[in-house]
Amino acid sequence: MAEENDVAEVVQPKETKPMTAWQKVWGIFFDPRKSFSSLSERPTWILPVIVLIIIAMITSVIVAPFSIQETIERIDQNPRLTVEQKEQIIEDIQERQAKPWMKLISYGIGPIVAIFFIVFIVSAVLYFGGNVLLGGDAGFKQVLSVYSWSSLVSIPAFIVKAPLMLIKNSAHVHTSLAAIMPSGSDESVIFKILTHTDIFTIWEICLISIGLAVVYRFSTKRLAWLVIFLYLIYVMGSVGFSLLTRGRFMMG
Repeated sequence: MAEENDVAEVVQPKETKPMTAWQKVWGIFFDPRKSFSSLSERPTWILPVIVLIIIAMITSVIVAPFSIQETIERIDQNPRLTVEQKEQIIEDIQERQAKPWMKLISYGIGPIVAIFFIVFIVSAVLYFGGNVLLGGDAGFKQVLSVYSWSSLVSIPAFIVKAPLMLIKNSAHVHTSLAAIMPSGSDESVIFKILTHTDIFTIWEICLISIGLAVVYRFSTKRLAWLVIFLYLIYVMGSVGFSLLTRGRFMMG
């Protein structure tokens, strides 16, 4: 009997060893299916969200001077405003940016709120798509985990774009097909659509599709079509909103 018990103990399957945080980060870029399999069993999201917030804060500090200057230039070129109106608006902008509470919002509170809002809203949309549209049964925390870890594509995106912003002295740098558009076409519909073909966004879509395929146990192709469909809805809404509100933003 002792021998039988020993044999039984030997053939019992061992539990899969949890991946460390570093292994998950490395796997997201080089072996995503393995990382998402681990996250499916033990979903987490805090670490990637913290990373996203830090990147957003640093980016805010980098682009703030460029964004303010570009806003001032748009106001100065607005034919609908008188010289007095332009001067008053520009003065108000400069005064607000010089106040400590405005810097706290711009560089601290703003990025934190924005990241949490984006992560949870997008995760909710993906959860709805997977569970309602496709009939899956994954948990919200699993989907939240997939999206937040997929968003770590922001790391290589930041490494590439931050130097370009500093070199160009502009917040507008493109790693999408919009880069091939001629100068001065920024307000065209085609340009706005092409900005959504960013190479890092495509990379992220691929990761989300793989991750959702793992947690829902569906084919990657099936989930890819869902993610692309939802992204196209977002693109149409974003471009439409931009066109409808362009006149208002031009007023400063």
